Amino acid sequence: VFGLSTFFAGLTIFSVWVTAFLKMGEFESRPGMETLRNYAKRWWFIGQSVCAMSFAWFLQYGGKWEIARNLSSIGCALDAESTCQRVFVALSTSFVAFLVIFILDKIADMEATGAVADKCTRSIITSLGILIGFSWE
Repeated sequence: VFGLSTFFAGLTIFSVWVTAFLKMGEFESRPGMETLRNYAKRWWFIGQSVCAMSFAWFLQYGGKWEIARNLSSIGCALDAESTCQRVFVALSTSFVAFLVIFILDKIADMEATGAVADKCTRSIITSLGILIGFSWE
């Protein structure tokens, strides 16, 4: 599951890089009939969002399974759907996500990173923010 999460994180970064490389800019919705180029651009950004959401979901379930496995291996007899385990999963997921966001933010603030790296970092940070929301759902 963590491998799939890494795969979708890579796809998210790749799609952001392609967007910056092709200088696509941001998507702007316009009233009326859209051109084929605007339609394709819309679907490209939808694909980016799908990759980012998939990254967050796979990371969420991978973390949940790993925590359940580790809790059962140390003898903690919590049901997988118990409130205590759900709160523990949400707290630990939030802690790890905040730590990774903090590190990624420091990387994005460096002068050595370019605009494309900053966009990729922001995309992953946004996905981790979605992950925190998922964990408390």
